[in-house]
Amino acid sequence: MLILWENLLVRVFLLEVYNILTDILVRAGLDVTCLMLPLEHDLKITGTKLAKVITLEDNKDAVESSKQFDEFKSSLWVANTNNPLNFLKMSKIFKKLTSSMAHHVLSNETLIEYIKKEKFDLGITESLDMFSFGLFKVFNIDAYVSMFAGGLFSSHYKNFGLAYPVSQVPTIHAGFGDHEMDLFGNRFKNFVSYHLTEILSGKMTALHQDIFDEKYGKGFVDIEQQFRDSSFHISNADEFVDFTTPRIGKIVQVGGFSIEKAKPVSEEWATILRKRKYNILVSFGTNCKSVDMPLSVKTAFLETFAAFPDVTFIWKYENPKDGTAKNLPNVYLSEYLPQTDILADDLLTAFITHGGLNSISEAAHTGKKLLVIPLFADQYRNSKIAEKIGFGITLYKDELVTHKLSASVKKLLEDKDLARNSKRIGDMIRNRPYNSTQLFINSVEFAAKFGKLPHLNMQGQSLYWFQFQMFDIWAVILFTLALVIFIIGFIIVKVFRKCFGKKVVVSIEKKSD
Repeated sequence: MLILWENLLVRVFLLEVYNILTDILVRAGLDVTCLMLPLEHDLKITGTKLAKVITLEDNKDAVESSKQFDEFKSSLWVANTNNPLNFLKMSKIFKKLTSSMAHHVLSNETLIEYIKKEKFDLGITESLDMFSFGLFKVFNIDAYVSMFAGGLFSSHYKNFGLAYPVSQVPTIHAGFGDHEMDLFGNRFKNFVSYHLTEILSGKMTALHQDIFDEKYGKGFVDIEQQFRDSSFHISNADEFVDFTTPRIGKIVQVGGFSIEKAKPVSEEWATILRKRKYNILVSFGTNCKSVDMPLSVKTAFLETFAAFPDVTFIWKYENPKDGTAKNLPNVYLSEYLPQTDILADDLLTAFITHGGLNSISEAAHTGKKLLVIPLFADQYRNSKIAEKIGFGITLYKDELVTHKLSASVKKLLEDKDLARNSKRIGDMIRNRPYNSTQLFINSVEFAAKFGKLPHLNMQGQSLYWFQFQMFDIWAVILFTLALVIFIIGFIIVKVFRKCFGKKVVVSIEKKSD
């Protein structure tokens, strides 16, 4: 089995998920080889501890573009990431990166021949872009599974013959929940976001299609059809911690399958957790670094921490030696901390997070209430999911001043509904009628055994847009209706004129002799 990841996406979109899933398959007894495609210039992580790994030399042409991603990540605390212009800017950088990577990989004939000779039974790759599905054609890998570390992108619904419910479900970039879709402004934003994503996704797909057409000739591969022909699409979305969306049998939701089983915390962490009545974990993930906070934001956090002396704040902070919080005895800084283990500890009260999908899932699985401070991408949407379920509250980054942050922490500690709902969602997930990890393994093994599953495809998935939306049917119905109305109207007018029209009497006077 060949698993194919692109390094940049692995880092930005939940490295932990791809790392763990690869090793899950190895532990299940599968022979797994992981091919890492080079995108990010300084990323040396292979993403697996147990699988065989194939790495390629750095892609020099992509170095400058990938550095622009570093600049983007360092500005997350202040950048207006919901601005469509910023979204377009990042899309352009990403297009340059993936285009450079595509040419880099396809020019490596040694790699291509090696993969062909291995005769892999199954491929697995992420679906953010579709280049890898074209590679499977080049590698002569007929059966494959697509997956993504988040939910299903709105632009991918059409590939499975589904219509994305734009009027009902917020897109990945939306900053509102599905219970707020009755507002005209939100539906308008969702409409724009959906179609912008459609356009950018289409351009990316066309770019990759052109690369394959140039290299192998037109007709060699249709990468959109390749994506449609995936045996399964495995989504890391959790149906218990998500907005409800339509799906078909080949879309398998295994949210939370990558969350490792929590272990008891070490004695060091246990001692810290026992010091005070309340304990709050503060972590903003790998990309959103606390050390990059503007001074005003960092000050708001420190002043808030000082206002709650009976709370221990465990803060994932990338440079603990810089003197931050040195005068606050209730604050513990750590460059690395066992997040899953701490979240699962009964002594932890709550979690302050950026709202990445993995963090939201871990909090839900462990029954911990949340204060979400979304910074970019799907984090705004995730915060609204936590709000809807009732185990989280949201504070936006442009509201990060001391009195607002303090009020949010106070609510996090005192709100009984948050405590009750967080416990309930944790109990629901622990008692759901299936094991998501086993479902993931079974799906992969099934695909390896039976290959492509065309009968799971939605019929009519290749219809033109006007056929998909039934516009041609509506056009015929409206034309027929208009024609019937015209004929009936014409007959009524004729009958009316016949029956009630003015009669003209012509009199002829006799001439007198």
